[in-house]
Amino acid sequence: MAAVEPGICGGERPPVSPAAGRRAGANAREKKTAETLQQEIRREVEHLLQRIFYQRQKNGGLDLEPIEMAIRSSMHQAGAAVLSQLLEFDTPSSEQRQLPCASGHSARM
Repeated sequence: MAAVEPGICGGERPPVSPAAGRRAGANAREKKTAETLQQEIRREVEHLLQRIFYQRQKNGGLDLEPIEMAIRSSMHQAGAAVLSQLLEFDTPSSEQRQLPCASGHSARM
């Protein structure tokens, strides 16, 4: 039978550090932001497809130049939404701005 630390049984939990609580809040915000971004991208793609299919039905074919311009415009809209959401986050700590890379070095952000 595994040893159990005193104070953890009976529904008691070990104290949570304030930093852990902030991190949990940040994870919830990040998840909400990711969901919001996915919805924004989905809306942009649906709008783009509606425009393409409307033009195809209207003209009986596809003209690639307006499609390219519409895709570019949609990607700018989606990119602006992504940047707006990302700029709402706090600046990461110095530990969060360094990531290990595959060659054993650290990548600094």
